[in-house]
Amino acid sequence: MLRIKKYICSILALVLVIGCFGMPTLAQNVGVEGYLPELIREADEFKLIENGDRKSIAYIVQDNIKIYVEWDRHTNEVQLVETNMLTRSVTNNTNFTMEISENIEASYTMELNDQIYHVNNSKIESRTAMTLVLLLGQTLIDYLISIAATLTIGDMLCTLAKDVIDELSNKKNKFKHYRAFLQKFYADDGKNIAIHKLYIGDPLADTNVAAVYLLEGNVWSTSQKNAKAVAAKASPPGTELKPHPPHKWAFFGDEYYPHYHRYNYDGGNPHKEHSFYGESIPH
Repeated sequence: MLRIKKYICSILALVLVIGCFGMPTLAQNVGVEGYLPELIREADEFKLIENGDRKSIAYIVQDNIKIYVEWDRHTNEVQLVETNMLTRSVTNNTNFTMEISENIEASYTMELNDQIYHVNNSKIESRTAMTLVLLLGQTLIDYLISIAATLTIGDMLCTLAKDVIDELSNKKNKFKHYRAFLQKFYADDGKNIAIHKLYIGDPLADTNVAAVYLLEGNVWSTSQKNAKAVAAKASPPGTELKPHPPHKWAFFGDEYYPHYHRYNYDGGNPHKEHSFYGESIPH
């Protein structure tokens, strides 16, 4: 998958840092207002259908024109479909492959209505006659690329942990605990070996709230001390807590995220939920 540059990750981290202040959520059309491009915010309709490790799929509707984009992140192959909403007929269905630079800028050539269009470094060639279809398509593609370090889980925009941990661990950050999600993926090598990836979601207000959430979900905290406090709050008083030692199923590709577990009241067995903390450890 794309390696997202630091400035993209900073924006995503900012979304997480300010997430508890009543800003719109993904349930409102992936809507942290100001993060969506203006053309998408003002469209008649917009929906992010899938934002996974393999594919990103979305559509936008404006002036009875629907543009559907499906992007394969592994191959950078794109399908763009234009539909006339009045006649419900497909007027364009084109496929092309993008090249994406280290600055997260896309270059590609696509054919629409028997015309060839060139986009270089996310800029439409100046000599190109601008059309609504071209503008909507290019904007939608750029948006999908910009959130390539994220995953949509339920109504929440979650970010790959390793891309935002530095920003979230900043001492100026008000929040110390966040919802965390483990997602299982399989490599395209035919070996059917699962790799877990850790994603960070919405912030949790304080240790008490985080401990309640740990009863049924995973939590990531900015430090070992904070993670231990969450696990302690969710465990019987006086429970001796130690970081869980590295174990095979908990490796995330080439990385391991240290964590605590909460414990039962009836024998001390650790629960499957994790109280993660800090940065990953290579193995």
